[in-house]
Amino acid sequence: MRFSEIYEAPEPAADANSGLAGVFGAQIDHNKEWNQELEYRQNQQQFGGSDFSFGGGAGVGNGGVNGGLDGGPGNPGRAGGLRFAPGALTRLNGSQSSMTKDSAGQAIQATIQRAQNMARIFGSTITVNDAIAKRGTSRERETQGSQHFNGTALDLSTAGMDNDAKLRLVAAAQRAGFTGFGFGSNILHVDTGPRRHWSYGNSSYGGVSVASLGAAVRAGRAVA
Repeated sequence: MRFSEIYEAPEPAADANSGLAGVFGAQIDHNKEWNQELEYRQNQQQFGGSDFSFGGGAGVGNGGVNGGLDGGPGNPGRAGGLRFAPGALTRLNGSQSSMTKDSAGQAIQATIQRAQNMARIFGSTITVNDAIAKRGTSRERETQGSQHFNGTALDLSTAGMDNDAKLRLVAAAQRAGFTGFGFGSNILHVDTGPRRHWSYGNSSYGGVSVASLGAAVRAGRAVA
C-alpha cells in the first residue's frame, strides 16, 4: 500500500469535477514514495520500540540535531523525544534536493526543537519518517510547493496509535506551534506554513472526519 500526498498549497482551489477538492485539494499519486507502514515496522525493529528520556541532553547544534546517539548519515537516530527513520534528512549533507532552500539547514533546527516540545506535550516518543526534501524523489516534480523544501515540515508516523493518541498528537502539534497538517491513515504531516490541511486519500483521522479537523486547523482552534 502506498500513500498519495496532496499538494501543499495554502488554499486549494475548488474543482468543479469533485465536491471534495475544495476541502482536500488535488490528489497527486506518489508512485516512488516510501511505503510508510513498512518503514515504520523496520524502524521499530531497528530502534527496539523502547522509549527514551525527554531530558535536556538532546539538543540542536550548528551541525544539526545531535542527541548523543549514533544515527544514519542524515540524522542522529534519536533526539529529545523523537526517533528518526533512517531516511529522514535533518541536515544538509549533499543528499538534499537541489530545490531545497539554503536556509533549510537552519530552519530544520527550529522545526526539530518545536517537535521536541510537541513530544514533551504528547508524553511519548514520536517517530519522524521524513524531514528535509531529498534529491531524486517525486516531491521534486509533483509537490514543489512542499514545506519540506524549506526545512519547516515533518512527516510523523501514527502507525500503531489508537484514535485518542492520534488526536492528542494533533493537539500537541498545535500547542507546539505547527499550523499546517496532512492527515493520513498512518501518517501525520506537520509544518509551520499557512493554516491549511489535506488528506492522503482517507476521509477520517483518529475517528474524526478530516473535514472537521481541517476546519479547526484553518480556524486556529484546538482539536482536542
